[in-house]
Amino acid sequence: MAQNSIVVRGGVQDSQGFTATTSTPVLKVAENEGADLKCTYSGDFNPNPRIEWNFKKSRGSSFVFFDGKPTVAPSVPLCLIPTSVTTSHQVVLSCSDKDASPAATYKWYKNNIPLPEDPSKFAAFKNMTYKIDSSAGILEFPVVSQADNGDYYCEASNEAGPSQSCTAVRMMAYDLNVGGIVAGVIVALLLVGLLLFGLWFAYRKGYIPKMAERMNMLIGFLYSKPKTVVYTQPTANYDDEDGEFKQKSSFVV
Repeated sequence: MAQNSIVVRGGVQDSQGFTATTSTPVLKVAENEGADLKCTYSGDFNPNPRIEWNFKKSRGSSFVFFDGKPTVAPSVPLCLIPTSVTTSHQVVLSCSDKDASPAATYKWYKNNIPLPEDPSKFAAFKNMTYKIDSSAGILEFPVVSQADNGDYYCEASNEAGPSQSCTAVRMMAYDLNVGGIVAGVIVALLLVGLLLFGLWFAYRKGYIPKMAERMNMLIGFLYSKPKTVVYTQPTANYDDEDGEFKQKSSFVV
């Protein structure tokens, strides 16, 4: 089985004198098998330093492992932003990037202006009642109003690479047309009332029973069995006087 070499730099020292070393500068392992890389650092670091492993392939590409996972820069996030909403209702905008590692944090913008997480602390946003969850990518309007109309987009960012933003979407809030709804209900009730009155009037005038009777006759005619007509030969009688044949009866059906 082929073996691959992993080269680890024996020691790193930054401008402040902190050092990090490894006891395994060169490892040879079989393909598809595990390898343990060890790193030690001087006591000058803080008690909980951030430890990253940087890998560089032979072709020049590189990636970083942190906390046992490869780090991935944000991609263009998926933003769900409604274009039309009704005032005085709850509206939720969402933003997500499942590929970013570590998990991305999110920032929302309105008309290219970043929205602060606490709008009450800023005069320009004190009339807005939204809520932001930067870790979940949620922008919530408990009671949306026309003052919230604007172009919204979200930006995803982490430590692995540059931030990415989705395309801005214009959200517009409209008042509920109560008058139009009431007028529509009234018109519908009037039409139903006219229909009921027409049926009642037709019943009083006897139109409905006559129509029903005619329909029953028509149905009976269409589905009735045809009658069989039998023709019988008339009875032949002879005149006793002259012996000639004379017809004394007609055909009987």
